[in-house]
Amino acid sequence: MSTNYGLKINTNFSEAEIAKKTKVINIDVAEHYEFREENFANDFLSHTVINLNVEGASVEFVGRYKANKSLCDVSCIINHNANNTKSKINIRGIAEIEGKIISRSNIIVPENIKGIEGEEKVKFIFVIDEDGKAGEVDAIPNLDISSHEVRVSHAMSISKIKKADIFYAGLHSLSEKESEKLFEESFLN
Repeated sequence: MSTNYGLKINTNFSEAEIAKKTKVINIDVAEHYEFREENFANDFLSHTVINLNVEGASVEFVGRYKANKSLCDVSCIINHNANNTKSKINIRGIAEIEGKIISRSNIIVPENIKGIEGEEKVKFIFVIDEDGKAGEVDAIPNLDISSHEVRVSHAMSISKIKKADIFYAGLHSLSEKESEKLFEESFLN
């Protein structure tokens, strides 16, 4: 069974699995929090909703993902429910050949909420081989802003890289495995 997210994006996870893997985090203290999430193996499903409920609260969500013959389905939603709150979404991922990453992120600012700072940066690479087989990335960064007194931005990048290019470092005395590891570490940091 699969679930349709719209815009021709389908996941292999059922609605029940998605509901079970949805985390809701309420921030009720005027402090900075960082949430890190990583997955570099197997199928992975994670949906995170973060509510900034008190003035002065701030959060950074950092996600790092790799899909290698697997499906990585992730989302992060940040709700600014109080004035003078800050948020940052920073997601990166690599879709190897036959791997798929689905990523949705959203910063939501309701009407009459003021002094908000928000930033969404989403960056993905999909790998393609000599035969044309490729990884797949479906990413939708979103801003749902109903207030005028905010500074919120988003940026997205999806690039392809040939499998052979990853191993360029092999020309400099690194093994194929070492070259791939070096490339992944530099991109995902």
